[in-house]
Amino acid sequence: DGMVTFTVTAPGDLETRAYADGENVNEVHYAVYKTNDGEPNALNDSNSTPLAQGVVEMSNKRATLELDLLQDQYYTILFWAQVKDAGHYNVGDLRNVSVVYNPLYGNDESRAAFFLRHDFNTEKQQNYDVTLVRPFAQINLGTTVESLSPVQEGQTQGYTIDVQQSAMTVSGIASSFNLVNGQAADEAVDFTF
Repeated sequence: DGMVTFTVTAPGDLETRAYADGENVNEVHYAVYKTNDGEPNALNDSNSTPLAQGVVEMSNKRATLELDLLQDQYYTILFWAQVKDAGHYNVGDLRNVSVVYNPLYGNDESRAAFFLRHDFNTEKQQNYDVTLVRPFAQINLGTTVESLSPVQEGQTQGYTIDVQQSAMTVSGIASSFNLVNGQAADEAVDFTF
């Protein structure tokens, strides 16, 4: 047998998000598929089942997974990290994760998710450090200091903004993501939030 250890890490500070991006991601789903000489044929067969699958706890954006696999074999492992029990993603088959868009709110960090596909072959003992990536784009809305109104005279220095209401309609958003090829599905949805 070959013992394979994965240290799985969510990405660090991202330029497109606040400092705490992904801090609340606390579980990693995984599925291991046997492949032939690095050709992932089994991944494309909708009837194939993973050789091993499960969930490991993630803490401080890090998780450890140990697998006991046959030596000198080719495998593909799919990782999906998310917020436990948030209910935003259907992860029954990691080859095609679908998204639950409604309800949808701004500033909802419970939708944070990350993924990775990793192909490997086994030896006696191996250790892999893998860093997950964000599967979907995100929309950030903001303002600049120049567009804000100065605080009234006599108050603490700074700027204020008072948004009465806001809404956004987004069209053509993918409703699922294929972890095998790293692409969003062709079908798309429209929503307003």
